[in-house]
Amino acid sequence: MRNLTVPCLTLALFTVPACHLQDDDAGDEYRKGIPNKATIEVQVPGATGQALSVEGEGKVSEYYRLTRTVSRDVNAGVYFVLSLVREVVRHRPTAVTDNSAVWGPFSEPLEPIAWKVTVTRTTPNEYAYKFEGRDKASLTGNFETVLSGVHRPATGSGGAPMEGFGEGNFLLDFEARNRLPLPDKDIGSAAITYSRPSLSAPVQITAQFKAVKDDERPGRKVDVDYRYKRNAGGGGELEFTYKPDAVAAGVGQVAVMSRWNEAGAGRADVTAKGGTLPADTQATANECWSTSFASVFVQASWDPSLAYGTEAVCAFPTASYARLKL
Repeated sequence: MRNLTVPCLTLALFTVPACHLQDDDAGDEYRKGIPNKATIEVQVPGATGQALSVEGEGKVSEYYRLTRTVSRDVNAGVYFVLSLVREVVRHRPTAVTDNSAVWGPFSEPLEPIAWKVTVTRTTPNEYAYKFEGRDKASLTGNFETVLSGVHRPATGSGGAPMEGFGEGNFLLDFEARNRLPLPDKDIGSAAITYSRPSLSAPVQITAQFKAVKDDERPGRKVDVDYRYKRNAGGGGELEFTYKPDAVAAGVGQVAVMSRWNEAGAGRADVTAKGGTLPADTQATANECWSTSFASVFVQASWDPSLAYGTEAVCAFPTASYARLKL
């Protein structure tokens, strides 16, 4: 689920003779029709240098650690593919029309896949794009669309598009990638919707991973939904649900709402059902952490002996459970 591996594409960019670094060329408008890393980044306050494997009062919060890990998982697969797309469009386009630009197909001698990027202006401020591949040995074969999306760049003074700002959505199709040579380990799909209008506006991102591989339980598939919001002042929230395709021993469904303020102190409120819980029972847990990410308050409905701290010390004094439904 974490990475959509596309072998050797970056090397191919520098070994295909027709591929040259862009200067000013006719493809510049269309480069701005693709989101970049800043547009879709899920940011959670960091705990650089701290050991995140410990738990308990005064130790690094377990739910802070989980929130940070989830944010990295969301970023990783999306970044990898978008970085490759952005790397392709740094070069001169293969063809430009009145409303589109095409880069590729490109491939290197040992690369079994030929890759292509197409960006089309659908309205004055909306662009549709595709990242496609096909077996290099089949010069007339159909392309598989690995990434497709729509981006509406935010505009600044004079109506010029602002790099890194805008809104849109895209689909990562892991199954399409696996129909190409050297199939990847990932399965399922990921649908992302995002909005980053300006520096002074909130960033909002939703992600739905469907039937993806559960890295912790080989052979299982899982649906994972995410909803992220970052406030202009620095605080934010990340809610996510984990829903396996079948309940394994001791494994149920979990929904987490994590919130943090501009200083990094935060709170996670959790609901769970299934697994070892009795039928029709929903359990809850709550944990708060300090600005140093130390756990300061915990309670769990299924085991009062786990509790410590007082809720009054929490950055958010009352619970707020995930709106995403189990």
